[in-house]
Amino acid sequence: MSINAPITYINYSRWLAMTIITCIFGANYSKAQGLEVEQFDCLIEPKMTVMVGAPTQGLIDNVEVTRSEFVAKDQVLATLKSNVEKAEMKHSKVRATMKSEILAREADLELAQLNLDRIDKLFKKQLIPSQQRDEAYAQLQVAEMAVKQAKDNKRLYEYEYARAKAVVERRVIRSPISGVIVEQRAFPGEFVNENPIVTIAQIDPLQVEAILPARFFGQFKEGMQASVIPEINSDNPLEGTILAVDRLIDTASGTFSVHLELNNPDNAIPAGQRCSVAFRQLREVEKATAMK
Repeated sequence: MSINAPITYINYSRWLAMTIITCIFGANYSKAQGLEVEQFDCLIEPKMTVMVGAPTQGLIDNVEVTRSEFVAKDQVLATLKSNVEKAEMKHSKVRATMKSEILAREADLELAQLNLDRIDKLFKKQLIPSQQRDEAYAQLQVAEMAVKQAKDNKRLYEYEYARAKAVVERRVIRSPISGVIVEQRAFPGEFVNENPIVTIAQIDPLQVEAILPARFFGQFKEGMQASVIPEINSDNPLEGTILAVDRLIDTASGTFSVHLELNNPDNAIPAGQRCSVAFRQLREVEKATAMK
């Protein structure tokens, strides 16, 4: 079983800590290109974290990846022992590719057609009774149905082979996303049922989560740009895009969350670090409002 756990919710402890910081210290201020910009504390996180398990139970034969390794979508992560399943697949493949039964029934049909043609000529010359002609016609119909049954059987064998292939494929665990292996949770020889085998974090793109005071509610929308200043390498601000804004304000803290997407094509930005985010559009709106 594959357990997807996208990080799209606010972890309570992290939320509480960020809320306390926001309420006590408020927003920070800095200047960028002569324009005072308000900054808010934020966290840079993986886009999603996935605990990958097997869709069926069994013994792990091999784990193909290790911790901190980058993996691509559909890359093989692990395999379960499948000797019995592979043998069944080979057996099904042989049956699905056999044509001898169809060829034999087609030969019977051809013979029945020739026999009917001869008897029909004799019947027209009144050399044989109609009962013999009827019997030859019935034999032809039986031969036709035998050919149809042989073809139906072959089609059934092909379905059985496809099913056997799917059973074998279910014992090959592939990555549902591109990302980095965060944790290996099972090892060769272990029995897996519903327990995950590895945990993968998608770090391109990254997700940035900022908690803002309620007074800014309603001033953000999807697609707005923001400058993200990471804790590491803070001299190089990054460009983020708002993906979602909370529709409700948390009553207890008087805050709401804004979620941004941060491209990380070279995987150079580490997830899990604190950051500051500055919404230039917000400050421009406030200045325009003050000038009226």
